[in-house]
Amino acid sequence: MAEDITAYFRDVLRILGSDISASANIQPAPSLEILADETGSLTTSIRYEDGSVLHIILTADFSIGFPWWERYSFHYADGANRCRFRYDDYPHYPDLANFPHHKHEGPAEDVTSCPQPSLHQIQDEIRRWLRPRQ
Repeated sequence: MAEDITAYFRDVLRILGSDISASANIQPAPSLEILADETGSLTTSIRYEDGSVLHIILTADFSIGFPWWERYSFHYADGANRCRFRYDDYPHYPDLANFPHHKHEGPAEDVTSCPQPSLHQIQDEIRRWLRPRQ
C-alpha cells in the first residue's frame, strides 16, 4: 500500500507542478509520511515561473480503494506572498453550506463555500493566473 500512496502523491506533484509549467520548482523537497498502512501525508511547495507558489498540505486515506482526502490545504500565493486562493477543509466556518470545505480568495482572503476541489480544478485555476488573458 505504501507504494500506492507514494505513486499517488507523485501524481499530485506532477499534476500541480510539471503539468502546469516545465519550470515549476518543488521546494523544499516533498515531505511524505506513511501515517498508517493505508494513510499518507504530503507537505511541500511548488514555485512557478512568475514567482508565485503553491503550498500543499494533504493527508489521504486509501482504505476505501481510492484516495479520500482527510485533511487538505492548497494555498496559492503571488510572489509577494499575497493570497490568490486557498482551498482547505479546516473546520472554522461551520455556517458555510459545504462545511468544512471552503475557499479563501484574494489578499483579504474572502471566504466562500465550495465543495472539495479536484486536482485538475486547482491546476486550471493556477494556469489562469500564470497565463492571464491578453
